[in-house]
Amino acid sequence: MSYIELNGINKYFEVAERINVLKDISLRIHHGEMIAIMGPSGSGKSTLLNILGLLDRPSLGTYFLDDKDMSLLKEKERAFTRNKNIGFVFQNFNLINELSALENVKINLQFYNLYSKKKVTHKEALQRSKDALISVGLEDHMYKRPLQLSGGQQQRVAIARAIVNNPSFILADEPTGALDSNTTEEIMQVLKRLNQHGNTIIIVTHNTDVANQCNRIIELKDGEIVADGA
Repeated sequence: MSYIELNGINKYFEVAERINVLKDISLRIHHGEMIAIMGPSGSGKSTLLNILGLLDRPSLGTYFLDDKDMSLLKEKERAFTRNKNIGFVFQNFNLINELSALENVKINLQFYNLYSKKKVTHKEALQRSKDALISVGLEDHMYKRPLQLSGGQQQRVAIARAIVNNPSFILADEPTGALDSNTTEEIMQVLKRLNQHGNTIIIVTHNTDVANQCNRIIELKDGEIVADGA
């Protein structure tokens, strides 16, 4: 079985009438892939990302992650699985301005301790957070706050925060959308290096240059997969 397997995923909302956002999505993703998900606004990209990230549940269909049926998990189990296995990177960084880069990364381990029986000690959390920042080239900026950093540096902090738990895969939602072309290339080099070290990377993007650096492109339109470069 694939590492990530979606079978017949549908997502709909009942308003005045039923609105189908995702329609019969079936998808296999293997360990170590680097995938781009593309499509026009309203195609269902963000909804699919939310389901993959266990932030939302499908209306119909099954989602297996590492052979485990995610629909069987209770909310606390989903939160633990999400925090342990999935790293999130967002377009707008989602950093806390009052905290240093190091503290922004370390907070992810504090969330981990909320759900895990095996706690990460303060000393270990500090070292892992430093190591994560070093791995994205920010060893000289650990104690700076986000507003003292460039956009590219802030996104590197966000990536360090995403990887500090050693997640199985990373979900990146328009990770370069707020960056210029040179900084975009720097961030892509960081993500590709993580992929080379074994991380599965899934990127939602409008940027064809970003997508073309991935080894597989999935295109959505009107909630359906219309192309899959598997």
